[in-house]
Amino acid sequence: MPEARFWEVIAAARGTTDDTARAARPSALRTQLERLSDHDVEAFDLRYGQELAALDRWSVWDAGYAAAGGMTDDDFEYFRSWLVGKGQSAVHQVETDPDGLVRLLGPADAAKDGFDDEELEYVADDVLAERIGSDRADAFDDHALAADGDDPTGTESAESTIDLRYPQLAAWARAHPSD
Repeated sequence: MPEARFWEVIAAARGTTDDTARAARPSALRTQLERLSDHDVEAFDLRYGQELAALDRWSVWDAGYAAAGGMTDDDFEYFRSWLVGKGQSAVHQVETDPDGLVRLLGPADAAKDGFDDEELEYVADDVLAERIGSDRADAFDDHALAADGDDPTGTESAESTIDLRYPQLAAWARAHPSD
């Protein structure tokens, strides 16, 4: 799926052009994917995996760590899904100026689990499983998964320096403690 089309589907699932609005919800993404052909759902799933893999970097980890006030390995995966669900602007922002991501955070992001969009990862898989059967969908998914290393790419930094390097996100996290 071409990159522009992928982001159009995400934008339609978000239902708004407001960059500070909440990320796409799984039910809204499902509605968008159900309108596509099987081939396009598979292509969307592949592109989604590529986007997650491209965000598997220490600078993105650090931004999520600062914004959330801490992060586990699972939290990092779900944060990357949140970024994709938040849209192309959020992904571009975290790639070019991670601390500037603070400009795209809204009230919904301050809610408990605000950066956790794990369910978005499974929407295309679920749509495919319903259409072509779970065995074939699982086989496609195994093929589609991007090779994931143990650690993000780039240079790992000490957690004690993250708030200093991402002061805006750290300040946002202090102002919006999770429940």
